[in-house]
Amino acid sequence: MTNSPFDELLNRCPPAMTREGIERVTDGAIRARTLANLDCRGEGIPGRFYCGRKAMYPTVNFIEFLKSRSRWK
Repeated sequence: MTNSPFDELLNRCPPAMTREGIERVTDGAIRARTLANLDCRGEGIPGRFYCGRKAMYPTVNFIEFLKSRSRWK
């Protein structure tokens, strides 16, 4: 049985990620600025917290957000 790309991504990412980290991991498919705009509208990844001035997201929540915005067959 093959893991989905989401499972593989979850296994290789740290427990929490910055917006810039998400942009790198998705190879630019989700931009840091897009995440900031979504957060301002209340439509961003749930569970956001701050470490200093950096917005961070639990990786599990990011993966669920990514699944909801993806078409996977």
